[in-house]
Amino acid sequence: MHRQYNAGTFTAFCRRGGDWKLPKEKVKVNWNLEIQSIFAAKLMTSFDLLQGDIDIIENETITNIHNLYKSLEEELEGKLPRWTFASLSY
Repeated sequence: MHRQYNAGTFTAFCRRGGDWKLPKEKVKVNWNLEIQSIFAAKLMTSFDLLQGDIDIIENETITNIHNLYKSLEEELEGKLPRWTFASLSY
């Protein structure tokens, strides 16, 4: 169908943001929305799954960092000298 339209017609289509009115028709159709609707539902399902995975990974990463910090804190406990400002000589 679109092979019959020349480059100027395509340029006008782009300039109108995807709105298209067939000759002798009164109703405009937004081709961008029409094209998007073909794959939008499937794409949104995938994005929802990805978002769920990101939330899980984020929570696991925070837990792992916390556990690493606690592990290092316990490992260094008693190995480093305790100091206070009073023990510093000026």
